[in-house]
Formats: sequence, structure tokens, C-alpha cells
Amino acid sequence: MTSNLWKKHIEYAQKIKDSFPEAPVKLALVLDCWSAPRREGYIAIKVYWIADSWTLKEALLGFEPVFGKHSGKSLGCVVWKLLETFELLGRIIAITTDNASNNKTLLEAVNSAIRWLNIKLNLNLISEISHIPCLAHVIQLAVQQLLFKIRISPANSQVKKDWIEEEEMAVLKASRSQIIYGNAADQVSIFYILVVFW
Repeated sequence: MTSNLWKKHIEYAQKIKDSFPEAPVKLALVLDCWSAPRREGYIAIKVYWIADSWTLKEALLGFEPVFGKHSGKSLGCVVWKLLETFELLGRIIAITTDNASNNKTLLEAVNSAIRWLNIKLNLNLISEISHIPCLAHVIQLAVQQLLFKIRISPANSQVKKDWIEEEEMAVLKASRSQIIYGNAADQVSIFYILVVFW
């Protein structure tokens, strides 16, 4: 059974490789790490590219366990292994991640390996990979800061799933009367500037 699973894995990996556009077309990675309830760590890595028909394509490169500490170096080793497996060294233009500090270290580890490889092989064919912070995470952090600064917090402990319009209006009216106005307008303006021009 194990050999059949491994055979299917190899076939799947080859099918993904065959779907990639031919070099020198660049691709981008998106990754995220998390821990399961029993403290098991995982990293999911997807690759994205634009096909000839200008359609967005994607493939899951790996859903890999992460053993031990989730340091950037250990995560970088997982990413590097997948880049080698799928023959993507030199083809990745950017990696999008959340704002966890280990993702910066991950990218530094991968780019350090790229620099080393270029020196050892006397090549400059493999370019370093750029880091793109996930915009959704950036907005979430900005909104959390805004809500903290203007002192807004949920008044209920349970999430209500079915809203009736009259209830929604009553809750909205009640919450407006509880907002501490102070310099909230200035903070909202700063938030708007950050979101629009960042």
C-alpha cells in the first residue's frame, strides 16, 4: 500500500510539473503555517501563475508537517525542498505570507541558499525571491489597531448568526451611543490613508 501511495504522489507531482508554463515564465508562491490542536505544525504551499489565456492557475505544492520549532530556517528548508522537487529554482518571483516574523527569516534563508548556489556554480541565473505581505493580514492588523485605539470591543460573548434588520439597527444605534468620540475622526483618517496609500 505504501508503494502505491508513493507512486500516486510521484504521478501527481509530475502532473503538476507538466501544468507549469515553460521557462522563463515566473511563478509566485503563497504559504501559511499553523499548529493543529495537538501542537502538530503544518505548512501549506501553493504556486500561482498566469496561463497563456491570461487565466490565473494554481496548484498545491505541499501540505507538509513541520517538526520541532517553527523557525524561519526550518520552514525555509521545507520550501527549498519543494522548489527542488518541482524544479522551480530560479522561477519564483515572490512569496506571499502573513506577517509572522519567522516568514521574514524563512525568506532570508531561501535567498541565502540562492546566493550560495549562484556563487558555488558561478551563475547568476537564479534571482532572489521578493516577499509580499498578505494584504488581508495587513488590513486586519490595521483594523484591530483602529478598534483598539477608539476603544471598541464586542459587548456580547456569543456570535449571532441570523440577523433581523430591526435588531441590526437597534444594535447599531446602541453601539454608536457608546463610542468615545475624542479624536476618533483623526484615527479614522489615518486608517483611511494607510489603507488607500499603503
